[in-house]
Amino acid sequence: MRPEISLKAQGTVERRAAPRLCGPLPAVALDVTGSGQKLGVYTVLDNLSAGGFYLRLAQPARAGENLLIVTQISQAVIVLRGSILRVERQEDGTYGLAVAVVRHQIFSLADASGKQKRVPSEPSSQ
Repeated sequence: MRPEISLKAQGTVERRAAPRLCGPLPAVALDVTGSGQKLGVYTVLDNLSAGGFYLRLAQPARAGENLLIVTQISQAVIVLRGSILRVERQEDGTYGLAVAVVRHQIFSLADASGKQKRVPSEPSSQ
């Protein structure tokens, strides 16, 4: 039998729908504002999941704006297009952005033969 443990004793209860990979993960913001004015801004992702990610930028952005991010995990390059859900001013003067993933694409840097290979992000309909 399992003893009952109060929620207070358990600490934080995880409510996210998808597991998160904790960073920092190096990334490049290719389109910070959707206007194409701020290209190639280096940043890090604090965390990443199938549904979203959190990053920090030096310049403010607005909720509802779109964002294009490129990051790499092991031998995979991941391109993420997202919509900014929330912007939080940080104590160090940067801005934390909670972003929902709208679309993603994963590219393999090398398969067994050493050739570049694209990994499909959506199942094909047959």
